[in-house]
Amino acid sequence: MSARDPFGSLTRERLLDYLAKCFQAGKGQVEHKAGGAGLGFYQVFRAVSHLVANLSPGRSTEIIGLIDAHRS
Repeated sequence: MSARDPFGSLTRERLLDYLAKCFQAGKGQVEHKAGGAGLGFYQVFRAVSHLVANLSPGRSTEIIGLIDAHRS
């Protein structure tokens, strides 16, 4: 599955911050803000076996998640 942002608004630094939160435990893992709890990226990260990020700042961002259909 993939998602593409035609504006390229996701930066490398922000992506690395999101990935770091996926490996955290405790308070910092979930953000408490008006725009949501920050769980969407975490749920996608946990559901896929491989994650690819194609970043072209200001041009496009594409996130690709591969699901292992043979995983038991």
